[in-house]
Amino acid sequence: MDRGNARECCDGAGAVPIVKAPFPYHLDETSFGFDWGPAIVERVVSDERHGVVICVRSPRGRVDIRVTPSGKIVVTQERAHG
Repeated sequence: MDRGNARECCDGAGAVPIVKAPFPYHLDETSFGFDWGPAIVERVVSDERHGVVICVRSPRGRVDIRVTPSGKIVVTQERAHG
């Protein structure tokens, strides 16, 4: 898989192999996203001016992914303190 082509893996145009993890993680749907093993994935906010924000967090940090209305992707990462 060419990891440099995000469009290929996101829109289903390219074949993405399904690989089973050596240890299964349980997937729980939540009101705003899902919990998957140590990761929590949530939709945070959306509006017409700023676009949408999705958050991926774990006990050790957080990544916010904002997609602007024009399609630009802005990534912000924070590390957990302690």
